Amino acid sequence: MKLSEAIRLGSRIRPQVFNSFAGWIGKSDAEGRIQIGTCAFGAAAEAIGIPIYDILGKSKVMPALLRAAFPEYDRFAADIVRLNDANHWSREAIADWVDQKSVEWEIWCAGSIHDGKDSRNVDS
Repeated sequence: MKLSEAIRLGSRIRPQVFNSFAGWIGKSDAEGRIQIGTCAFGAAAEAIGIPIYDILGKSKVMPALLRAAFPEYDRFAADIVRLNDANHWSREAIADWVDQKSVEWEIWCAGSIHDGKDSRNVDS
């Protein structure tokens, strides 16, 4: 599963939170229970089967788990955190952004190797 797909799927499970992989939010559900929300990465983690209570309790190991599941994690992590926490983009908008940047990255990588030379290296 691609990172963008996991973010979209996970965003359907629970509300969005900011500045945390997952956290309690002040709204109650129909039965009066306090809800738990997830950020973009928390949503992705839940979508691939990491239980919400593991996401709540393991914020220090979450990057390693996400890195193992999604090869594009390192390329986009800082931007996704900024878009979620500082810019308050919806997780669906973040997933669209990841899709766009993934395509741009693939095109750049495909075009950067030409005639056996790496055109990304401007010194050669």
